[in-house]
Amino acid sequence: MLKNFLEYIEANSLCRATDRILVTVSGGIDSVVLLDLFHASGFETGVAHCNFHLRGEESDGDAAFVKSLATSYASEYHEKDFQTEQYAREEGITIQMTA
Repeated sequence: MLKNFLEYIEANSLCRATDRILVTVSGGIDSVVLLDLFHASGFETGVAHCNFHLRGEESDGDAAFVKSLATSYASEYHEKDFQTEQYAREEGITIQMTA
């Protein structure tokens, strides 16, 4: 998988080995694997996580998990919290549009 990942990046000129990459990680398998692939490939990675607070303690658990991943990879961690439901009510728009 790592070989295919690097070949795809090169074939599509997505980034260079010297680029710093910010990976947005939700805590789900897809974004965790993406972070792992960038890290295993030797890229300097930072980790970003958006907490929309839509699943209560689960959302906070995802944020804690992603922060621990960033720490384990010695990556800079960035987290942004959103009060999604409150903003949706105030603006009269759907949760999906708000998020």
